[in-house]
Amino acid sequence: MGARTNGANYLPRAGELVRDNRSGRKGIYMDTQGGQYYLRPERGGREWTVDPAQVAPVPDGTDLSARPAARDQASRPNEGRVG
Repeated sequence: MGARTNGANYLPRAGELVRDNRSGRKGIYMDTQGGQYYLRPERGGREWTVDPAQVAPVPDGTDLSARPAARDQASRPNEGRVG
């Protein structure tokens, strides 16, 4: 599981399942760019951005079936890219 930074925002690990409190959706944390967190849907799809203050951890034991695939994806960020 990730950690809190400066006592405020939650900083997830790459591949971690988190909740976007703004939309209520769960997603896999991919990266931080330009001060925004990039999340991807659990089953794949288009990434979306969210303010770090709106991200919270998902309790352990929730949607465990999505976690191994997400960790595999996060561990190979350059796979399939050209150039």
